[in-house]
Amino acid sequence: EWTTKADAPGYSILWSHEEALPNETVDLPGTAVSATRVLAPGQWWFNLRTRDDDGDWTHTVHVGPFVVVPVPDTKITSRPGRLSRDSRPVFRLEATAEGTFECRLDGARFEKCDARVDLGRTRDGRHRFQARVRDRYGNADASPAVWVWRLDTAAPRTRIVSAEVDERSARFRFASSQRH
Repeated sequence: EWTTKADAPGYSILWSHEEALPNETVDLPGTAVSATRVLAPGQWWFNLRTRDDDGDWTHTVHVGPFVVVPVPDTKITSRPGRLSRDSRPVFRLEATAEGTFECRLDGARFEKCDARVDLGRTRDGRHRFQARVRDRYGNADASPAVWVWRLDTAAPRTRIVSAEVDERSARFRFASSQRH
């Protein structure tokens, strides 16, 4: 943000990795008071110059350097299988840099968690676990690690549907409460 210069017809700005002169094109109107841009991690400078009412450029103002730190990436390193019978699933998490883990199950709100997450007793069905890390500046991993699995702890019920028995053989047909 900056304070506008009276009667300035425009500004030229440049985001760069070093102090530099913006080009000679008016990027913003004279009424502009700020500029934003999403920046990749690294060292940056914001360079601004003003065109005066005679059409000449003023000296360039350089703001910087400032550092944009990368947001850590989150990985799930241990988890239940895609089809699991473990009603107390445990996850282990890692991050590419320091931060605080946040987790959620089945679309609930993200809450702080540890690198080892014991979900406790979990109901049968399909589940979606997400984990992310938040760095010391409050930036959260924009692409949380995700694991989707199905928990099935119920034993199938089996019954004999038909039986054919003769002197030499027996033939049975079974039915189950679950498909495999």
